[in-house]
Amino acid sequence: MTLTQIKGLAWALLSVFFWGTMFPVGRFLIGGQRIDPVSLGILRFAVGGTALFLTGLLLYRKKMFELTRAEWCRLPFQGLVGASMMALLLFLAQKEIPVINASMLEAIVPLQIFVISLCLGKGDRWCSLRDSFSDFSAVCWCCGSSTETELLSKR
Repeated sequence: MTLTQIKGLAWALLSVFFWGTMFPVGRFLIGGQRIDPVSLGILRFAVGGTALFLTGLLLYRKKMFELTRAEWCRLPFQGLVGASMMALLLFLAQKEIPVINASMLEAIVPLQIFVISLCLGKGDRWCSLRDSFSDFSAVCWCCGSSTETELLSKR
């Protein structure tokens, strides 16, 4: 393996670790009334956004701000709807649903993006449609299985 591949693997493992621990930690904090979902969502994106912004400044200083006017206009909307609202709704849901279901809801985001892009007239790839629906089917199966297991264990 080359050094670049090792770095890529390390970053991938680190991102999987942080993504995977978000759900149980969020449930622990929200379920125990230690923090409300809105504050947790804000804190999550404040820390993550600051880290990404500083990393971008260090590594891609010149390219970082080379956006067109249309991209600058879309950026706040995408941040608000695509990231902030999703995190808020996810953390609100974690008050009521099991951690596994919350992680599965997060996993269907690519399908949601695909459907929204079709509605906006920006999607035209049948391969993406097939992949999105196969992912969605797997998520539904997992959510249904975990719900059945919980219902049976409560009897």
